[in-house]
Amino acid sequence: MIHRTLSRLSLPRGPCYNAGQFTRKLVDMQALTRTERAYLHLKTAIEQGRYPEGSALPTQPTLARTIGVSTVTLRQALERLAEEGFVEARHGQGTYVRSAHAVRGTVLVADDDPGIRNVLVDSLAHLGFEAEAVENGEQAVEQVRRRRFSHVLLDVRMGEMDGLAAGEIIARLDPRAVIVFVTAHPIDLLEGNHSTNWPALVLRKPFDLAELDRVLHLKVH
Repeated sequence: MIHRTLSRLSLPRGPCYNAGQFTRKLVDMQALTRTERAYLHLKTAIEQGRYPEGSALPTQPTLARTIGVSTVTLRQALERLAEEGFVEARHGQGTYVRSAHAVRGTVLVADDDPGIRNVLVDSLAHLGFEAEAVENGEQAVEQVRRRRFSHVLLDVRMGEMDGLAAGEIIARLDPRAVIVFVTAHPIDLLEGNHSTNWPALVLRKPFDLAELDRVLHLKVH
């Protein structure tokens, strides 16, 4: 056991060995182990129904004491569970169980064409994502203020607030969200007054299921 643990640390060899570096790596590994333990504890409890769908989890201090980890470690585990669709944080209310089953991510769709919205929501569900849909950029910004999404799909040409304007605000509100511009006119991304020096992806209309899946697999951070 000791041999396997040390081998995973990838310590420098020879005269460059540094005891301080060893200690830092060991602390990092232990922290990762505690986060994983908290994550697995809560995931198992949710899957087994101890925390039913729609129910509120105990407070973070209570959960941290129960599992035997710090509140910082617990928050890291809860963030991972939220990204996988198990839980959601509600501002001022606590953390609630969303589902007993993992999803690939939570996606927000913003498009003023109801047909496109429906196609995207159905396609995302088929691919294993949980999706919400709104009809303009302002609504998209408000939804991102309320909860976290792994991806935000924005039509570029929308009335009132267009996709570029909404994307700029969303990128500031949640830098971790992957923004995907869905457009039949990619040239629009090079025009206008909005800065796009934040990372984003493009899905060109018309698209098929394979193209949507490919884009959602890409990373920009």
